[in-house]
Amino acid sequence: MLSAIQVFVLVAMMLCFIFTMTFCNTYMKPAYIFIIVVACYFLGMTLKQDTIQFIFKPLLISSLLFYFVVNTKQVRSILKKWITGALIFSIAGDTLLMFANANELFFILGLCAFLVAHLFYIYTFHQIRARHDIAGKWYAAIIVVIYYHHAHVCFGTMAIGKRPIQVY
Repeated sequence: MLSAIQVFVLVAMMLCFIFTMTFCNTYMKPAYIFIIVVACYFLGMTLKQDTIQFIFKPLLISSLLFYFVVNTKQVRSILKKWITGALIFSIAGDTLLMFANANELFFILGLCAFLVAHLFYIYTFHQIRARHDIAGKWYAAIIVVIYYHHAHVCFGTMAIGKRPIQVY
């Protein structure tokens, strides 16, 4: 039997899906795949069904990659390749982390895949910032350092206990 929270989540997801199907224009049609995958993944989380989550977790970014590729067909830019690469490494990271409980090597490899993805994103957004002469916001780096320090002080080794996570 479903709890009240599970029913609420299911109804909310169905309403979001109906809204999306009704009001999105033709450019958003590939987004339906992503929305369906997200809904299925959240359904698996809500129902605590590991098999559903295991199937749909890698499909989240895969469907986002599909949406990106379909909607940027006409774009001829090297930055498109960098974003595509970042999404591919994100898929690899998600998939590898799914097996992290079986072997710590999967955790390290998943972390490395996400690191490469983030480096691709950083490069891409740096290029966009440089091309359009957008000023940087250094205070954001200070916020990250304060957050990292706060997480270490409050949660100790539980939050950032492994050396690979600290390096990342």
